[in-house]
Amino acid sequence: MRHGERMTKVATAGVVVALLATLAVPAAALALPGLGRLALGGALRAAGGGGGVSTAAGAGAAVQAAVDARAERLKARIVAVLQARKARFDTASTLVGERITLVGTIADKVAAAGGDVTQVRSDLDQAQQHLSSAKELEAQAVSAFQAIPQQQDKLAAFVQARGIGRQAVNELLQSRIHVLSAVRELRAQVGQLKANAQAGGGAGPASAGGAAAGGGSAQP
Repeated sequence: MRHGERMTKVATAGVVVALLATLAVPAAALALPGLGRLALGGALRAAGGGGGVSTAAGAGAAVQAAVDARAERLKARIVAVLQARKARFDTASTLVGERITLVGTIADKVAAAGGDVTQVRSDLDQAQQHLSSAKELEAQAVSAFQAIPQQQDKLAAFVQARGIGRQAVNELLQSRIHVLSAVRELRAQVGQLKANAQAGGGAGPASAGGAAAGGGSAQP
């Protein structure tokens, strides 16, 4: 009976080790594009970035048309940059979310084999919290960027939106950090399970000691 339990644990540990090899979350996947001043700075200046766009009392229709055209170009530039950012952010957040699920599945297997996954589950809970926060902040950042053309002080609005976007990226990175921490803890638990299985030798502590002392065989 004990021999069968030991073999089951060794087999489970082998499966877990194989699964752990699939958990690498490449840092490059989280290198999200920032919406820095270089991305929108030219468009902001063209639209009167530092402050509100106001038409002088004597300005003609041509001047107003030029102002309107600049504002439309700014909107188009923001849309283009946000589309690129969304693609990268969605890919990275989806990847982290999938890793959270996968690590949780492996943690269940390790727990079934006798491993202690308390810290693993704690890390995964924190990873999920950071991931949810990242998604919420990213949505806020998108709204803030989209509102820039309507703001009087466009540069100030841009700086604020960029700050929110950076918070979103940081939250996503924190989520990744906790996932990797969970993976490291799982590896340690798998190593412990394997060591325990090898040390057990198929016998209980007392019978193993008796066999070593008297040359007898251990009873199952």
